[in-house]
Amino acid sequence: MSAIFFDIDGTIFDGKEIHQEVIQAIKATQAKGHYCFIASGRPRSFISNEILKIGFDGYILANGATVLFEEKTLSHKYLPKEPIERLLHYCDEQNIEYILLTENAGYLRKECTYLRHFYPMAHVDTSNFITDFKNEDIIDQLVKIEIHPETEDQYDMFKTILGDEFFIMLPAGSGVAEISRRDVNKGTAIKHVIQYLNLSLSDSYAFGDSANDIGMFEAVAHPIAMANAHDDVQSRAEYICESVYDNGVAKELKRLFL
Repeated sequence: MSAIFFDIDGTIFDGKEIHQEVIQAIKATQAKGHYCFIASGRPRSFISNEILKIGFDGYILANGATVLFEEKTLSHKYLPKEPIERLLHYCDEQNIEYILLTENAGYLRKECTYLRHFYPMAHVDTSNFITDFKNEDIIDQLVKIEIHPETEDQYDMFKTILGDEFFIMLPAGSGVAEISRRDVNKGTAIKHVIQYLNLSLSDSYAFGDSANDIGMFEAVAHPIAMANAHDDVQSRAEYICESVYDNGVAKELKRLFL
């Protein structure tokens, strides 16, 4: 029995859809007795029904801040309050758009036009976003923040305010910086899951393509990078499968388990 962890964007989701070949391969792998987990930078409120319907055994979300197994919550890791308060104060002074993310909800004000346009393009349902809120009411419940810096100076200021305690990732072309705890990542969450399931490390696999997958690759015995992955991600992989556009996950699952 193995545990297999899948990133979403650029790994099983090609920007338009998750192909049926990939879905069928995941379900067939589960039918063989293996555990299949999502391991994503997305919080729970960003997980689409298309993904939920596949029926994964568990979810590592918000870069490891939330860990779920069979609908049971295994762990929660929240963002430290004081540096986040300083960051949000700066953003409000500079009119910088941001979304606050708790375990189950997204908080985005109506005037944040860039982010309101961005998320539907990322296939995130914005209809349930909460628009009327006070930061102080949820500041101690945050698992992740995403911010739209308009200048490099603003992005640099984020790093200055937050310091080394936080991981900040700005995916190329997105214009949206993802902020999470540095001591919490997909890798730390995977170690928790492997221990919880009492599995051998040698029976752990992970598929990914981007910088926030490096921690995941370091935690498993068999890291598998997509052909479309960043070079630094590929350099840490045991194996490079075909790209997300060529259903690489499905083909590799068939090679390994089916």
